[in-house]
Amino acid sequence: MPRNDDKIRVSARISKGLYDSVLKIDDNFTRALINAMTAFVEPKGNDCQTDYDKGKTDYDKAQYDIIKGQLDIMTTQVEYLKGQIVVKDQQLDKQAFSLQSVIQENSRLNVKLLPESTEGKTKKPFWKFW
Repeated sequence: MPRNDDKIRVSARISKGLYDSVLKIDDNFTRALINAMTAFVEPKGNDCQTDYDKGKTDYDKAQYDIIKGQLDIMTTQVEYLKGQIVVKDQQLDKQAFSLQSVIQENSRLNVKLLPESTEGKTKKPFWKFW
């Protein structure tokens, strides 16, 4: 038998019942053993990786959904606060206008309340009227 460097010989002792069961399925035990070992290695590795990837994807999706929900809440709060700022700006404008009006009215009243100039008259202290 020629030697192949890319293949190795496997030797194992199994029960006669298992051997007979395998021969009922496939009459070539070597081919059945290779198929069984291939099926044992490939699907488990792929299933394990697939399960890991699916679990990771599910976790990532859940995290994404949580973060998106938080972002939506924060966006709503920012929009609400923007509206409040607009209202406060309008209130400040009205107050500034009102305050300006009060200042102008006060200036007019101060002008009216100032005593008229008495250039030719001398003021007498109020206690000297008697």
